[in-house]
Amino acid sequence: MKAGFPLYHINRVVEETGKYFEDASHIIYVNSQIQDETNLGRLMHDFTCTDPSDMYYKILANRVRYFKSDEKGVKIMCRMLEEMRDETALETTREFALRLLIRGKDTLEEIAEITKLPLTEINQLKETKQI
Repeated sequence: MKAGFPLYHINRVVEETGKYFEDASHIIYVNSQIQDETNLGRLMHDFTCTDPSDMYYKILANRVRYFKSDEKGVKIMCRMLEEMRDETALETTREFALRLLIRGKDTLEEIAEITKLPLTEINQLKETKQI
């Protein structure tokens, strides 16, 4: 936002009337570049720290230390990263299958074979995206 504030409060407005849209939806952007001596500034500092001993907030430092140094914590973190990697790979494969569906040159069976996705999932993609 480049105005130098630590927080930016965004509320929805009906453009034609200039009145707030009262749906109780709000967005708050946090400027992580401001790492001053306020509570929020210190938290932003901690979020960018790689070494837990440099953090202000001990609870956060202890959790980071657990996931970076403790054998059980490292295993949990590795498992979570593997799950994220697998989810990303699956989403990429689904997007590829969708592009093949849109192209329209391959049969559903061929797309399933190319992408290694089950035919039922290819059918779902076709129905969901209304191709």
